[in-house]
Amino acid sequence: MNNKIFLETSVQIKKIFGKERESILNFIEDKKTITSTYVLMEFNRRILKDCIYLYSILTEEETLDDVFGRLAELKRYEYRRAIICYSILSKLSEGGKLEKEEASINLKMLMDYQLKRQFDYGIKSVVDETKCELANEKIKEENNNYLLNTSCRRGKMKCEIEKFVEGNKKEVEYIMKGLKLNEEFKNVCNSLREVLNDSKKAMGKNCNRILGDCIISVETPKDYKILTTDHHYEIICKCIDKDTLLLQKLNL
Repeated sequence: MNNKIFLETSVQIKKIFGKERESILNFIEDKKTITSTYVLMEFNRRILKDCIYLYSILTEEETLDDVFGRLAELKRYEYRRAIICYSILSKLSEGGKLEKEEASINLKMLMDYQLKRQFDYGIKSVVDETKCELANEKIKEENNNYLLNTSCRRGKMKCEIEKFVEGNKKEVEYIMKGLKLNEEFKNVCNSLREVLNDSKKAMGKNCNRILGDCIISVETPKDYKILTTDHHYEIICKCIDKDTLLLQKLNL
């Protein structure tokens, strides 16, 4: 098996919060494992942002029972965020029963420095093709509240996504052509077409909401396999002759 592995966002999350995290760490231990600043941006937008949200709930509610009540209500209309918050609480409670005050303290430490260390753990190097400015954003504390900028606004950000698209135009075209008959990727293809016509439009929602999987697939070096939990990568990477490893199929 190729020992060069690229960790995309879903596996970075599993590496820290998933029940299979020990197996993932064992799997990548003897491999040339890399990730990217773009993956870090997605990770922060998904996880660090939800850590901040959970911290606000812990601050507002009197007991952990009240916190779980809020998350149960949240689950009805923001299922993904609720599940992430449950995963964070589960990690905070490792090693014993958790009290509300202890949860707040542990979560603060997680946000302040532990989360980035755990993201970097096992990583040999970091690809920085897009020069994503949001990947370097730090959380700010104001009046006992945390803030994190995760908003990518066209014309406002200083990154190299336009240059990235121009430099990889052939691969972007191959992806668009390979996906165009797949109804599941209709919105992706529309965005790819838009970006190919005007690379400035790669910034904003196209970059951080619609084309993330495509950007990661293109920025991954040719001789690396993308380790992922998302089957969409198999379809996208096939268009540009790159390999993937689905975590679910590894039987770790």
